[in-house]
Amino acid sequence: RARRFLKYPFRLALASHIAAIGLIAVGQELPFVKRYAVWALLPCILCFLPTTGAGLQKSARRFVGTLFGSAVALGCVYWNPRNPPALLLELFIVTFAGKYASTFPSI
Repeated sequence: RARRFLKYPFRLALASHIAAIGLIAVGQELPFVKRYAVWALLPCILCFLPTTGAGLQKSARRFVGTLFGSAVALGCVYWNPRNPPALLLELFIVTFAGKYASTFPSI
């Protein structure tokens, strides 16, 4: 039974590592590849999600989260320009709220 549950994480880890090693090797020859290596790994991870629906759902959530995070960041900079302590405090508050919200399965 445990073997069935470990099959997916093992395949995902193996595919991610193979892709990362390939990107590192290519990055040695082409320096601009290093800047976009994380973005190149995302399709590898998304392709290994168990179902197509899971991939679409994860992509949609990531897109909405990026838009929301960008809006919050712009708001923080607008309300506290050139005030690093306030921005750091807001960073901790927003991060805590996001992590706390992620513990609820409906979100």
